[in-house]
Amino acid sequence: MKTTSVRKLLPETWGFLCPVHTPDGTPCGLLNHLAAPCQPVVRIASPEGVIPGLEEELASLGVQLVRSSKTSTANYGAGENAYVTLDGRVLGKVARSRLEAVAEELRRLKIDKDCPGVPADLEIVACQTPASFEGLWLFTGPCRMVRPVRDLATGNEELVGPMEQVFLKIAATREDLEASTKTSSVPENIPMKYTHIELSPISMLSVIAGLTPFSNHNQSPRNMYQCQMLKQTMAIPYLNHPYRTDNKVYKITYPQFPMVRTTVLSEANFDVKPAGTNAIVAVIAHSGFDMEDALIISK
Repeated sequence: MKTTSVRKLLPETWGFLCPVHTPDGTPCGLLNHLAAPCQPVVRIASPEGVIPGLEEELASLGVQLVRSSKTSTANYGAGENAYVTLDGRVLGKVARSRLEAVAEELRRLKIDKDCPGVPADLEIVACQTPASFEGLWLFTGPCRMVRPVRDLATGNEELVGPMEQVFLKIAATREDLEASTKTSSVPENIPMKYTHIELSPISMLSVIAGLTPFSNHNQSPRNMYQCQMLKQTMAIPYLNHPYRTDNKVYKITYPQFPMVRTTVLSEANFDVKPAGTNAIVAVIAHSGFDMEDALIISK
C-alpha cells in the first residue's frame, strides 16, 4: 500500500472509472470498474485507415492535407501551424489561430450527424498548449472508451473520450450552470464557461454503486463496502431449478423488491430478478444519545 500514485483517479478517468466500486484492501485503486454509461468502441471505422469524407471535410475547414505518403512532415508543426493527425497518422497542418474553430466545427458535425465522414464516436482533442503536444488529434479506432454528455449549445448528446474531456468544460449539475452566471471578484470563484453538462450526477458511478440509495449521505468507505456486499447477496441464479442436478445450491425463494430504490435499479431491470429482502431494524437504547454507530429514526 506504499505506492499510491497508481491508485489515484486521474482527470481523464472521470466518468469512465467508478470512484466507489473498488476493493477496500490491497487491490484498492488497482481493481476498478467501468461507470454505467461508459461504452467501448469495438467497430473499425475504416479498414484502410482512411474514412471517406473526413479528409474532404477537413480540407474545407482550412486544413492543408498531406497529399502523398512521401511528403515530408518535418516542418508541419513549426511556425504558425499545428499538426492534424488521425489515429496517429499525420493528415496535414492547420493554422494555430484556426485550431479551435476547426475542432468546434468537427464537433458540430459529430453531434448533428450531418456528415457521413464524421462518425458519432470520433474523439476530437484540440490541444493548444505547446508543452503538451500541440495539435488537433483525431481518434476513430476500436478499443477506446466513450461516454455520453449533453452539449449545451445544441442540447443533443455527444460521445466524448478520456483524452477529449480534459480539454472540455463539463458541468456536473445544474447548480454549476447557475453558479457560472454569477460574477465574483475572488480569483477562486471566477465563473467558468461550460460547454457540456453531465446527463446525471450519478453517471460517474458503476451499476452496482448506483444501486445504493442515498449514497451521498454515507461515508465513502461505507459505499465501497456496499459494492462488495451487494455482489454477495443471495438471489435467483437460474430459472430451471426443477431440471438441475446440483448437489448443493443457495437460492432465495421469496426475494423482495427494495422499498427505497434508485433510478439505476429500474434502468438495469433489477425488478425482473430481485436479490435479497428488506431489512427491518429496531433501534432501542436507554436514552437515545449513547449510541455509537446509530441514529434516532423516530422519537
